[in-house]
Amino acid sequence: MYCMTFDITIGSYRVLAVDRVTVKRSVETLCNTAVIVLPGTVHNKALEVESQLKRGDKVVIRLGYDEKLETEFEGYLTSISTDANAITLECEDGIYLYRKGLEDREMKNISVKDILTHVNREISASLQQPLSLSCDVELSYPRFIIRNMTGYDVLKKIQREAGSNISMKENTLHVHPPLTQEAEKLTYDFAVNIESADLKYVSEEGVKFQLVYQARGENGEVIEARAGSGGGEREVRSFAGVQTTKSLQELVDSGFKKIVYTGYEGSFNTWLIPFCDAGYQATLKDRDHEYREGSYYVLSVETTFSNAGGVRKITIGEKIES
Repeated sequence: MYCMTFDITIGSYRVLAVDRVTVKRSVETLCNTAVIVLPGTVHNKALEVESQLKRGDKVVIRLGYDEKLETEFEGYLTSISTDANAITLECEDGIYLYRKGLEDREMKNISVKDILTHVNREISASLQQPLSLSCDVELSYPRFIIRNMTGYDVLKKIQREAGSNISMKENTLHVHPPLTQEAEKLTYDFAVNIESADLKYVSEEGVKFQLVYQARGENGEVIEARAGSGGGEREVRSFAGVQTTKSLQELVDSGFKKIVYTGYEGSFNTWLIPFCDAGYQATLKDRDHEYREGSYYVLSVETTFSNAGGVRKITIGEKIES
C-alpha cells in the first residue's frame, strides 16, 4: 500500500499538517492556482500560523507516495482566511508577479513579442529581479494602449485576443500558439490506471457547424476566415492583433478542431502517478472499444490531496491522433 506524503513550504514556514490541497492547472486560464487547507487545531491546540505568513511568500508544493515526491506547484501566497475549523491559503503561480501597475503608454505597429518585452522590462525593474521571455506568437497590433493596466491585464488581453497559451516557468514567461510545443506523452488505460471517467464519445460526421473569425486587417478593413460547413449553428468571434487573412485562417482552423472532432470529450480521474500537466498529450487505451483509442490534448488537470487519497481529474480537449 502506498503512503501519502507531502512537502509544502510557504516562505520560511514548513507545513506539518494538512487537511486538503487542491492544485488547478489549465491552458485556458492565465495562471495556475493552489488552495492549501490547514487544520484549525493540531493535538487539541489551535494552529497559529498567520503571524508567520504574508502575502507574496514563495510557495512550493510537492506531493506523492512513500517520499517519492513531484513538484505540483510553485508560486506565491495571495490570501489567508481562517475560521474555527481551518486555515485556508490561496496561491497563484508566477503570473502573480505581473499584478503590478504599468505606466500608461501607446504603442503603434508593434508585435506581441515586443509588447511583452516592454512589460517584462518594466515588471523586472519594479521587482528588482530579471524576467525572461519565450514567445513565438507572430501577431502584431496596429495600436496597443496601456492605460490603468497591470502586467496581468496585458497578459489577459493578449491571451484572449491572440488565442495564445501563456504560462510562467521559473522566471521565464512562455507565450506560444496552442499545440506548437513538444508535449510530454502519457498513456492511460481504462483497465489499469483510470479510476473513473465522465467521458462521451462523439462523432463529427454530419455535424453542421461553422466557426467564423473576424479581425481588422493592415489597412483597417475587416477580414474574415471560416471553418466548417453552413446550414447549422454558426459562431462568430472577433480577434485583435491579427492583420492577415492567412494568420486568421490558421487560428480559425485550430479553433474549429477543438470544437468538432471524432473522439472522446470530458474528463477522467486517475491517481498521482503518473504526474500530468495541462498541455501534455494523453493516450487513452480501451481494450473493449479499440476503435475509440487515441491521443488527446490535456486542457486542464485538477489535483486533490487529502486523507481520502490523491486524485487527478484530467480534462481533455481536441484529438491529436488516432
